[in-house]
Amino acid sequence: MASLVRKIKDGRPYWYVVESARVNGRPRIVRQRYLGTPEAIEAAFDAAFEPETIEEVEFGASAAMWQLAGRVGVGVAVDAAVPKRRQGLSVGAYLQAAAVNRAVAPTSKRGFCRWYEASVLSRILPAPQEAWSSQRFWDAMDRVPQAALEAIEQAMITRAVGEFGVDRDALVYDATNFHTYIATTNPRAPVAQRGHAKNGRHDLRLVGLALACSTDHQIPLASLMVPGNTADVRGFEQALPRLVRRLEAVGVEPASVTVVFDKGNNSQANFSRVAAAGIGFVGSLVPSQHAALLAVGDSEFSPVEGIEGVAAYRTTRHVFDQSRTVVVTRSDAFLAKQLVGLAQTRARVEAQLAELDRLLAGGRHRMDRAALEARVAEARSPRWMRELYPCEVSGGTRSDLALSWRFDEDAFALLRQRELGKRIVFTDRDTWTTPDIVAAYRSQWEVEAAFRQLKDPDHAAFRPIYHWTEQKIHVHGHYCVAALLILNLAWRQARHAGLELSPTEVIEALGAIREVTLLYPPAKGKGRPRVLRKLTRMDQTQRALFELFELDAFAPRVGNTGKWRGF
Repeated sequence: MASLVRKIKDGRPYWYVVESARVNGRPRIVRQRYLGTPEAIEAAFDAAFEPETIEEVEFGASAAMWQLAGRVGVGVAVDAAVPKRRQGLSVGAYLQAAAVNRAVAPTSKRGFCRWYEASVLSRILPAPQEAWSSQRFWDAMDRVPQAALEAIEQAMITRAVGEFGVDRDALVYDATNFHTYIATTNPRAPVAQRGHAKNGRHDLRLVGLALACSTDHQIPLASLMVPGNTADVRGFEQALPRLVRRLEAVGVEPASVTVVFDKGNNSQANFSRVAAAGIGFVGSLVPSQHAALLAVGDSEFSPVEGIEGVAAYRTTRHVFDQSRTVVVTRSDAFLAKQLVGLAQTRARVEAQLAELDRLLAGGRHRMDRAALEARVAEARSPRWMRELYPCEVSGGTRSDLALSWRFDEDAFALLRQRELGKRIVFTDRDTWTTPDIVAAYRSQWEVEAAFRQLKDPDHAAFRPIYHWTEQKIHVHGHYCVAALLILNLAWRQARHAGLELSPTEVIEALGAIREVTLLYPPAKGKGRPRVLRKLTRMDQTQRALFELFELDAFAPRVGNTGKWRGF
């Protein structure tokens, strides 16, 4: 049993901790530890509860993403293609760190070091500050051959599918583009081209990304960087061979897979390629090109079992030189969405036409008849507006020009009855039920959600992109897809564990788990500071995610001396 003992030396009290035991039947002191004078004990006691410095870093999100990136071999796949140099971090370590950064808190390479030092990655992957300079990052990226990226991604995806058992029976495909600030005069990045920007930035050069995702939690299974002005039809043509190779690499027979894509990818040549590959498909047709199908009466539609508010008419039509099953759907939710968008478009059109009325009435304009007609045509250029807003221009000189216009209620009623709320879906899966076909096409939202995630500035963002050469843009695209992969795998794991969270909610709940470091002065004013590391208190969701991703393996050890353990 330990006890405190006071000893008087030269008239001053000193305290010890002593432990006694019987030795050969006699009491003996078997352990003694000097504590010091009462003043020293009081100072040490105060210091124990008053840290000199408190530091905090983000723990949960970085640790979980690093763990998942390791499980799918993000860095290992790169290092297999790009052997490590004798010194410093491997290229795979740089790209895996970049993928984790993109998933957690996207930043430029210049800002990466600040994020690294504020996250637990600085403890998991220790490296000097100069190792994370933008130049070192670019040097590492420069060593990855562009031609090797497909094999690197294939190794990563194959491992992810095998490790997590991702369902590959149904895939959704689409393409999008992202704007850059690459100078017009830069000839080193032909992948960056001006074209139709999905976000409206037609003034900037764009890079395109084609993506095939599983309907099992939007796991990316194949990706392809394409020039930003690539038409969807052409992008699908380029992406299809890679998709077939990827399916074969992960042990899936293409004939067992159904790929879902929208009408922008339709062409006779593409459907011939799909047939040659043996892949099944579910696609859609442009409604205005199939007036006979739109004219089918309401009495021919039947409710779709299991999908509330949707009715369908099923038939067979010759489409792209083949007999296909065609399903025309009518959706209450889609109709409501279109009516909201149509109301917003109408408001803009009426404002523009009213402004032309005002200019003509005031006589303060320089338009001739041709100029006025051009402005009227521009105002009515959105879809359906020419039919809904009949306009008539009269007069031949500036002084007698006049414009009359109105909203055609009859045309609107006909549009609503004929086309609004409807989609035309077709497929080669003739044995599928109508609910299965409709549900398959509606899964298109999965890839659209993946693109929204890549355009979310907070997590798994494709931008910012500050690279200006072809090869580095392709490497950038690779680790952005890797970031989407590990984020959606985390989401999938959480959902399978019964946590009804979105991908953003998963990463933000993890990011709220912080690591706190308290630095105390040395016990007697000499030696190293005493260090205590702890994780912040976790709520029920955070604790469940902590255990799900086995983050205890990355949790800090409590302190640097035995007496501080369990403090």
